[in-house]
Amino acid sequence: MISELECPVCLLPPRDAPVFMCPLGHNICFECRPKVKKCPICKINYRQKEDTRNFFVEKILDSLERNCRFELFDCDYSTCDSKQLVNHEKTCSKKPELYEDLRKSDDSDGENVEENNNENNNNQPLFLNLIYFYDIRPMFQFYAYTTVFLRMFLYEFSDRNRHSGVLFEVILLLCLALWLLARRIRLVQIFLEVYQPDEFETQLWPLRKHLRNILFQDSNEIYMSLILWSWLVICSLLFLKLSYSNLDEIDAAQFEALMFFLKPAVTFLTSLVCVGCHLYFKWGKLDRLAAMFGVFRLLWLSFNLAFVELTLNTGTVIDEGYCLIFWIQAVTILLPFGKVSFILLELFGFLTMTYNAYDTMFIDGIGKTDLMENLQKAFNGNYLKMEYMLKELNGSLKFLETSLNDISDMKPLEPEVAKEILQFFEKYRAEL
Repeated sequence: MISELECPVCLLPPRDAPVFMCPLGHNICFECRPKVKKCPICKINYRQKEDTRNFFVEKILDSLERNCRFELFDCDYSTCDSKQLVNHEKTCSKKPELYEDLRKSDDSDGENVEENNNENNNNQPLFLNLIYFYDIRPMFQFYAYTTVFLRMFLYEFSDRNRHSGVLFEVILLLCLALWLLARRIRLVQIFLEVYQPDEFETQLWPLRKHLRNILFQDSNEIYMSLILWSWLVICSLLFLKLSYSNLDEIDAAQFEALMFFLKPAVTFLTSLVCVGCHLYFKWGKLDRLAAMFGVFRLLWLSFNLAFVELTLNTGTVIDEGYCLIFWIQAVTILLPFGKVSFILLELFGFLTMTYNAYDTMFIDGIGKTDLMENLQKAFNGNYLKMEYMLKELNGSLKFLETSLNDISDMKPLEPEVAKEILQFFEKYRAEL
């Protein structure tokens, strides 16, 4: 019952009456109520003229034993009497020396604040003064994980010489669907809550739980959205492999041309999906400057990676770079500070941008690829057919030329006949 009564702002059960609630019934203690104008849970505005009190909670409050707010500092005081609890916390011997500085700091988000003259001298959160990267760090991590995984998957399973069937794609789609269902099971949620690694692993469990809830309070929606995006990308690869199941030369060339555009498209579109979900689910709580910086940083990185891959003929180097990042992340993921995918992606993007600049300025674009030719191959089926018809015709003319040379070696041709044959070959070579 104590945990159910926790205030969503200070994460403590109410110290004393009155206890207020929003129009939908979510509680908030009287110390935190002047700090906010919207309910932190449902985002509904509180009543303007008079707050709604929860008299039931106020009546049972003195029947519940509550610990001192400084229990994380080894204070073992607890009582049911609200007045005694408030008086003890004012003079608690375990109160940290820096607590007064924390009390004077502004811990609000800047968007959900009411002008008021009330002073809350007793109710300030501890260790929750978050830096501005709070707004963007989960977005970076989720983008890096998703992009690296999808690029690794496309590189491995788009090679029809090694994986001509679609069994692995179907199995992965089923695994993702099962994972989405498992995430809704209470036992799985408890397991992930307790055992998944993070940077708060060395903290006491109550503080670790509060910090994780604050840092990732909206990231679950972004995470689930990116899983659905991954499901869509894998379905696209499955559709392409079924559409070009014939292993003839024309279908193989068109499939390769489509993959040439699909891979950088996944890199850039994943960033758009991630940014869109981030802004949609966290718009009311974002620090505007931090959000602008984070969005620009992410979009610039993804655009640079996609642009270099489209314009430079790098072969499999780009794919192998993503694979290397994937395996490094797989090895370090269980470490407390093992979230290295985005850092490595930024380094990878810097290296590719440097090579692109070098190729443009110093070697006159030797490494540039013919983008228009790949466009024709990918989206113009007649282009490939004409290309292979001309290739066969050119081979036939070469064979005819060889045959005529063999004939002329046996019996010399008349000068006029030889001249006409040469003109014929020159004419069709020019047209080819």
